[in-house]
Amino acid sequence: MPQLPEPIAVIGMACRYGGSITNTSELLKHVMEAKSVYGPMPKTRMDGDFLYHPQQGYPGSIYTKGGYFVDGDINEFDAPFFQLSENDAVAMDPQQRMLLENVYHALENAGLSLKSVASTATSVYVGCSNNDALALSNADHMTTLQGIATGASPSILANRVSWFFDLHGPSLSIDTACSSSLVAFHQACRDIQNEDSPMARPHQPRLQSTTDRDADFDVGTRRPAALQAIVSGVNIIEYPGVTQIMCSLGVLSPDGQCFSFDERANGYGRGEGVGTVIIKSLRAARRDGDRVRAVVRATGSSQDGRTPGITLPSSIAQEALIRQVYESADIGMADTGYVEAHGTGTSVGDPLELAAIVSAFGTNRDAELYVGSVKSVIGHLEGGAGIAGLISAVLAVEAGLIPPVTNLQVLNPQIQVNEHIVFAKEARLWPPGEVRRASVNSFGFGGSNAHVVLEDLEGFLRKNIESIKFTAAGDHEMSRAGLNGVESYINGLPNEEMKTDPVNTCPDEMTRDTETKHPGSSNTNRGIAKPGVNDSERHRKSEDSGLRHGANPIEQLSSKKRILALSAFDEEGCRRNNGRLVEYLEKILSKGEETDRAQFLADFLYTMNEKRSSFDWRAYCVLDSLESLLASLRQPTHPMRISNTPKILRFIFTGQGANWPGMAQDLMVYSLFRKRIHEASDFFSGLGSTWNLEASLPREDMDVGEPSWAQSSCVAVQVALVDLLMSWNLVPTTVVGHSSGEIAAAYCAGKISRQAAWKIAFYRGTVCANKADGSGGMLAAAIAENEAEELLSRLGKDKSLGVQIGCFNSPKNLTFTAGCLASRSHTTQKI
Repeated sequence: MPQLPEPIAVIGMACRYGGSITNTSELLKHVMEAKSVYGPMPKTRMDGDFLYHPQQGYPGSIYTKGGYFVDGDINEFDAPFFQLSENDAVAMDPQQRMLLENVYHALENAGLSLKSVASTATSVYVGCSNNDALALSNADHMTTLQGIATGASPSILANRVSWFFDLHGPSLSIDTACSSSLVAFHQACRDIQNEDSPMARPHQPRLQSTTDRDADFDVGTRRPAALQAIVSGVNIIEYPGVTQIMCSLGVLSPDGQCFSFDERANGYGRGEGVGTVIIKSLRAARRDGDRVRAVVRATGSSQDGRTPGITLPSSIAQEALIRQVYESADIGMADTGYVEAHGTGTSVGDPLELAAIVSAFGTNRDAELYVGSVKSVIGHLEGGAGIAGLISAVLAVEAGLIPPVTNLQVLNPQIQVNEHIVFAKEARLWPPGEVRRASVNSFGFGGSNAHVVLEDLEGFLRKNIESIKFTAAGDHEMSRAGLNGVESYINGLPNEEMKTDPVNTCPDEMTRDTETKHPGSSNTNRGIAKPGVNDSERHRKSEDSGLRHGANPIEQLSSKKRILALSAFDEEGCRRNNGRLVEYLEKILSKGEETDRAQFLADFLYTMNEKRSSFDWRAYCVLDSLESLLASLRQPTHPMRISNTPKILRFIFTGQGANWPGMAQDLMVYSLFRKRIHEASDFFSGLGSTWNLEASLPREDMDVGEPSWAQSSCVAVQVALVDLLMSWNLVPTTVVGHSSGEIAAAYCAGKISRQAAWKIAFYRGTVCANKADGSGGMLAAAIAENEAEELLSRLGKDKSLGVQIGCFNSPKNLTFTAGCLASRSHTTQKI
């Protein structure tokens, strides 16, 4: 069987398009409601009324009115957040600025922090065909800005992203006209499938020796390489030159709108905005527990070759590419339910594209094939159009809805379709079937074509789990077990533990600050509410849930205090963030019974604490319910700035005497701690213990002073605690131990193995128990030396007691020893 291309997972998305579309949730809403964002040209860009002339070919004029423009000032930008001086920011193309912000939002949406992607070989591909900033800078040679060379160069678009985020993979800006960003997406997928973009986390040194450490918590072990790429498409209109040129060519609509597939189609309306997707191999997404928005089955790119005119599309070439892409992944075309077409609304392009779609999909099928185009909503973004179409298709597949064609009244009579091709005029449920599969088509006016096939994850698994075998270069086959692993992590958390749809849990609007231009204000710290999760173990189903086996997870989560940690780039950012969180959570509470609040809270805290970048300004909330969280967030926030002074962390380990009945039961909620206690219990049983550690720890009637059990349990609990703390990346610089605590200290320092620590503790306790005749006793007392001496002078009158100071534990803590238990009891009474 021929090797099939490695499936690619879309794990994060972000966008900002015309009108009020500032995230993918808003885009989905506009698309499904068939709501166009068409509007007049902003006066801040160009004087459309002054340039307007109704006749094509009139020198220096434009015959089109309006377009699809983003709301707000395109020059607003938080330069300090992106480590740019004011001079550099002023000289930067707005497309670069929007790219930086949008990539940041996409990484947040994917749950990738700035720290986790820094210094990795993540690749960056940007599709763009607009050079307005460069044209503006060249228009006046007397006012050239110092940073204009890098600020306005199209080649810097991708490089700027790689520079700020410290990404070391391939970094390319691609211009194939209108297909630029989908061609860029194809190249990124090829990189991943060829393992050209390995994202390997930097090595982190640790105190602990790794010779006897499990990979499930070892932060010192290098992770397997993840395959990851960032793909963006951007188009910002700020100079009349391109509009004038396109009017001269006759491809723009006099109305300024995209009447996709409609008889009114008379050219396209220019749109602007930016979109970004984060992709990695499905294998890597499964391993890392990422949320998979859609599965990319195959991609392809081609060229029309010689046509009657260089701008005239070739339906034959497009059909051939579609068939080639499907054949490359051995995918049947009959199951495809939707095609996100290029659909610009030109009188020539739409009929030729539909001819290719009908020829490729319309024969030998029984089910309907829906065709649409997001351009009818947000206009034609030219170089950024491909990614816009891809994001729209992913949202449709994810939601299980067929998008309508906005403003479609009467089908263009030049479009020849059969009974299976349908253009929806309102949103519809996706037709029933094993898989929700969509195609995305794009072509440039120079003849460069691109095509992508994607599916919903659950459908992909259902359809292929028994038969598919796909291999990436140098990798092993993804087995049935591997696919089951993917299914277990559809939402980035084990399905059996967290079933809430993350789209409703923490939507895209929560990944950016729409109230201000500062993107850092919507971020929260990671690693608080769900301890036991680090980068090397997040993919393990049996770990880091913080839940007891066999218990109801939501009941446990709702019964304990939890923390929401907040952070922001500046002090006011924490307060802005609080306000947005309150607004968002109030919407959730207003849904009443529609929302499982305990489940939502678990997912929400995991997302906010584990999946966000952390910044210098910090605040936190303590909560046990949504209501208490809201009450805390409504209180005045007093954020603090973290110190950059290196932290010194010391672990001190206790010996026998600190035990108590029911010890460590509150830590049993953490699966890693629970696992270590279970392993220690089995180990002690193998050595011949007369007690079962796991069963005896909760007992109230346990003789905690019996040396064998006391020393074994004390060391076992501390070993488990060391592993748990290190799984949270809490690694000490110094360790010190007292008595049997020295055993746990030696383990923490990496001097002995876990099993050696357990063995030493057990036999040390056994020897102590055998030597003890029961006549003596010890007593730890929280008193200073002078108080102890005074006490001993009073006890000294009774020579038979034989009480003395056996050990100075601290300036205000010591241990008394005596020859008989009666002495210990008498001393206790005196104290």
